[in-house]
Amino acid sequence: MKRAKRILTAALAAALLLGAVPALAAERTDMPDYFSVRFDAEKVTTGQTFTMSYGRTYSDGTSELFGSDTVGDDYHYAVTPETALTVANVHPSETGYVYICCDVGTPTETVVGADGAEIAVPGGYFVSDNTDRYYLGADGTWKVADFALDLAAAVLDPNAPEGPGAVLYSGESCTFTLPQLGAEKAYLLYLYYLDPAVSAGEAYTAYQRNVFRYAAAETVAGFTDVRADDYYAEAVRWAVDRGVTTGTTATTFSPAASVTRAQAVTFLWRAAGSPAPSADASPFADVADPDAWYYDAVLWAAEQAITTGVDAGTFGLSGTLTYDQILALLARAAGADASGADWARKARDWAAASGLTDGLPSAAGSCPRADVVYFLWRQLA
Repeated sequence: MKRAKRILTAALAAALLLGAVPALAAERTDMPDYFSVRFDAEKVTTGQTFTMSYGRTYSDGTSELFGSDTVGDDYHYAVTPETALTVANVHPSETGYVYICCDVGTPTETVVGADGAEIAVPGGYFVSDNTDRYYLGADGTWKVADFALDLAAAVLDPNAPEGPGAVLYSGESCTFTLPQLGAEKAYLLYLYYLDPAVSAGEAYTAYQRNVFRYAAAETVAGFTDVRADDYYAEAVRWAVDRGVTTGTTATTFSPAASVTRAQAVTFLWRAAGSPAPSADASPFADVADPDAWYYDAVLWAAEQAITTGVDAGTFGLSGTLTYDQILALLARAAGADASGADWARKARDWAAASGLTDGLPSAAGSCPRADVVYFLWRQLA
């Protein structure tokens, strides 16, 4: 049975690699009896037919080229990493199901053959079966298929030990995003319809395939993780220009990262113009190095009664802050009252009246870097 299954999966794998498939647009499908596909993406006309080359890359770095396949009629779809795609099985059969997988092509002009000679890659994109083929798992995440045969086996039998994917029976649907492996790559989304009951022991397969590329989003302040349409984009630009903060690396801001107490008072201190504290010595045992980047900021914040330590002799540098705590710091720095047993309510009321929370999707829980600079920008810019 296993051998028969492998023979069948090999036949399917060959069909997947070499079969001719019509190019399909997002707003329609050439096989409406099998699936519906919905997504919001710009259709980009390239003026040339899109071609992918298929092969296998081995552990010694050499490759084998199986062939090339035309997969699009002079267009692809430009998507962002968050673009949601919804696939539904609209066929009435109770035994047929839709299966979803994706090839990821790497841009290259040549690969190295087993004899060490360079092999030209027609089309300029290469898909290696043992590294760049994925199937959508039942949990909505993309799983790596080590070889085309393993993928085909999982497709043909949703209960196989190779692991079921996101199998959609009649009337079922799922929503997902593409694998996020880089804007320079080409993403080929495959939808298969299989029905083991069509003929004895064999699956009838129909499929469609669409080509996607991630759009090169406009970045802010050189950070690849801050886009121009993010609600905090202007705040990040302002914070960098004012010297309030830099990125976590040369190219990333890490907008979702938590903010420590040391970072928060340092942001606020820099936004205030980095005033020198009047004290010569720190009242906190964990703030003892005058050369530390946070030293003057902590002393200044304590002198201004913006914050105290976590106890009489400890500031708690690495502790993270909630939205209420951040808003309380800002309220006190502005001269507003955020004290007493109801300090959190006072801080929230002050922030709302001052417009600091306008435009935020939420303001609860742990406050991330993006929202700290957003609050400072709303207050000071």
